[in-house]
Amino acid sequence: MSQNKLGKMLHQIANLTGINLSDDRKIVNHSCHRTAIQMLKDEDIPEDEIMEFSDIEDIEVKEFEYFSGNS
Repeated sequence: MSQNKLGKMLHQIANLTGINLSDDRKIVNHSCHRTAIQMLKDEDIPEDEIMEFSDIEDIEVKEFEYFSGNS
């Protein structure tokens, strides 16, 4: 899948889910990854399960910011 097509898909997903990108913010694959990790942490999913899902070795809360479309 091309980078351009992926970018368009992410933009459509953001619009469909209510994330406001009207201030020219860009949403990229990394944004989605960070948001997914933060949402899992917010739901008290064990860090070892998050690490397995996300394919990262270490998780610290301060490293992840929830991507809010309304801020």
